[in-house]
Amino acid sequence: YPRDGDTLDGYLRPATDIRTAEEATAVGSASVNSLGIAVIDGLVADQIPLSRTEGQVLNADDSLFHIMTVDLPRNGYRPDTLRSLRVVDFLGMSEENFDSLVLFADDGDGVWGGAAEEQRLAKLIFSGEEWLWSGMNVPLNDASTRFFVGANLIDYPTNGLAVGFGIPRNGIEMRSSNDGPLDADLPPVDTLVIQSNEKVTIWAVSIPTETLTPGQITGPLLSLQVKNAYYSTRALDSLRCVLTAIDPAGGATQAILDSQIDSLLLYKKKDADPTVIRSTDSLVATAIVQNGTAVFAAHGLSMAGNGGTTGLCLAAALNLATAKNGNRLALALNDSLSVIFAESTVVTGTFPVRNDSLFTIDAFPAEAIDLPAIPSLKLTYGMTAQEVMAFDLPRNGYAEDRLRSLEIANVGSLDDQEALASVKLWLDISGDGYSLDDVLVGQFVPYNSGWRLANLNIPLRQPRTRFVVTVTATNQQFDGGTLQFEIPQRGVLCWSGMTGPDDGPGRCPTTHFVFPPNRVTVISVPTGFTVVAPGDTGRPALSYALYNGYTGQSKTLTGFTLTNGSHGSSAPGYFDHELGQVSLYYDDNNNRVLDGDSLIAAGYFVDNRLRMSSFTIPLAAESLAYFFICADLPLDITDGDSLTMGISTVSDITFAESVNLNGDIPLSSRGALIVDGSVARQYQVPELVTRSLRPGESAALVLAFRPAFNGDRSDVLEGVTLTNAEDADTSDIASVRLWLDLNDDGIWQITDSLLADLIGNDKTWSASDIDLPIGTSSKTVLVLADIASTARPDAKLRFEIPVNGCQYRSGNDGPRDGAV
Repeated sequence: YPRDGDTLDGYLRPATDIRTAEEATAVGSASVNSLGIAVIDGLVADQIPLSRTEGQVLNADDSLFHIMTVDLPRNGYRPDTLRSLRVVDFLGMSEENFDSLVLFADDGDGVWGGAAEEQRLAKLIFSGEEWLWSGMNVPLNDASTRFFVGANLIDYPTNGLAVGFGIPRNGIEMRSSNDGPLDADLPPVDTLVIQSNEKVTIWAVSIPTETLTPGQITGPLLSLQVKNAYYSTRALDSLRCVLTAIDPAGGATQAILDSQIDSLLLYKKKDADPTVIRSTDSLVATAIVQNGTAVFAAHGLSMAGNGGTTGLCLAAALNLATAKNGNRLALALNDSLSVIFAESTVVTGTFPVRNDSLFTIDAFPAEAIDLPAIPSLKLTYGMTAQEVMAFDLPRNGYAEDRLRSLEIANVGSLDDQEALASVKLWLDISGDGYSLDDVLVGQFVPYNSGWRLANLNIPLRQPRTRFVVTVTATNQQFDGGTLQFEIPQRGVLCWSGMTGPDDGPGRCPTTHFVFPPNRVTVISVPTGFTVVAPGDTGRPALSYALYNGYTGQSKTLTGFTLTNGSHGSSAPGYFDHELGQVSLYYDDNNNRVLDGDSLIAAGYFVDNRLRMSSFTIPLAAESLAYFFICADLPLDITDGDSLTMGISTVSDITFAESVNLNGDIPLSSRGALIVDGSVARQYQVPELVTRSLRPGESAALVLAFRPAFNGDRSDVLEGVTLTNAEDADTSDIASVRLWLDLNDDGIWQITDSLLADLIGNDKTWSASDIDLPIGTSSKTVLVLADIASTARPDAKLRFEIPVNGCQYRSGNDGPRDGAV
């Protein structure tokens, strides 16, 4: 071990150093020396032995591996200090598979004993090409000092990868400058192979059992977690699942069981809840069940590596007609071959992968009852066998069943059950409505507030069986009204035990009118709930019909008195104003539609009442007349108010003759006009003069407006959004501010009040921290812009308030109908 820096020189003393066999004496100079010296400089590869490690395999389950042993010499016969060391994977594969390399000094026994025995010196830093540690101060006192390098693998390294570590040329630096190796790399003496546990593991997350409804898409039937322990991503190619379908009654073929499912759906979960499929989850694929098996084409669905976990859910679209009540369903992955990836992949799990419990079809939705529209009838006393309802009852999925009992109820305004002398159920043999070839099932009897037909045994062999309901009107006096039958919730009972509908009634879409003799009957025509805006005109608020049941006698209508039934946040006396002008139209073409009909009266509410009496409308004997009442709403109505009107008592409808009046009294729309939001016409915007703006110009007035006020209520403007309808954007406009024009002169002064600095994004500016009280006498808001010094020549700006650009504390947001 020569010492770096030492000089070597040889010389000859002829008198003593030269000897001959004849003992001749050399003469000449006392000593002979050539010019120059030899200087020892640096380490060479042969001075730095690498020793083999104990193992050839790096197992991913271990925490630290021994990958290199090196003996470093001191500087010849003098101590030295190690300052820097560089280690290289000569096979070039370690960068992405090793978390870190650690340098250890031997504890003195010369054998690697792991981190617990050896002296840890430092963690080597990966520089992009090599692992190094500089700034060391490790003494080298002995002729040779042993060092070990240990390695930590990443959690999911590449299986089968070979690595080999050594020291590159000039990879060692000493304090004495005895650096090296000068002559060659120190290549690895071991080739080590990473043996990782690369695999994809799949398991089921338990989902509580729930009831399945025919005709609907289920929630998750199988929820999966897929963990990818490969370093790289894996692309899911296909997923094969098997259907378990159990019919407790037995006898169903696999094809029949499969028919209960229209399709299976595969979702990728975006959240951690495996029990629900949300709109944010991604539909990956659908599949059809054939012979109890369905295969999803997953289209290369990416599964993140390094232990990444992906959630998958499988659901089913149940067939409305064939899903059988009481059957149980489940989905499963039978084996590892059920999960196929585009790459060669080891798939593990506890197969079959399935949910802990099965799911039961135990619902009869109202959707399963088909209720076609039939012609609306005008039923008068003594009319017999009039068809008022038709419906199709399903059997129990793919299996035959028998109808055991049936209930129906009237949801119209006819309260007098005795108005109907009989209510009968028929089997519609030809599917053409009630006719003489139909088979009588039975006559309903009053039951609770409706009718019931029990102790039946009617076969339901086909997917759907058509029934019709007929009624006969009594020939006695009764109170008239409307008739609209429905099958109430759980109104159907079958011998299989199936009851339904479970989720609500099955309602006939047709309304019929039932009129008593020798009376005038008032019939409500519901208008329902309608959202309206300030300033709307011609809004239908109340519709009704009058039937003159007097035989051979015309009656003359002379007036109505309406009652204001509005409610909301406005002051009580303000509702009369909100209904505006109220107009009464007569349906003179008798088509039941407001379409250019005759205006016969108009007026305004006062003290919650409006009398309309400046007309005479003859009602022919045994005829039906329709009337429509509309409202022209003012601009200053209050957000959230419900505007409605009606007829309170029979005395509010007057005739020229004596009339016995009955029917839907009190009369209402069964709804309301709901005020929502502000409109553009409520925003006052003074016109600004078109002019040129200079780059760098400040406080340019670009828009002025008065916010919308909210009826008779005070309000607060909380947020404003403005947009430029032209091409100038935030690169042209440095800032935008809102000011309150305190003296309301339409000109900005520094004495005006700053409301907000708006935040810009492209051609939109907004602020949500405004707190401006709004009333009927509010002042003008000024919008000022600072033009950027770098603004583009010929860029244009024309500011506007976009749809819903103003937000108010009351919710009176707007303008809802267009930009201002």
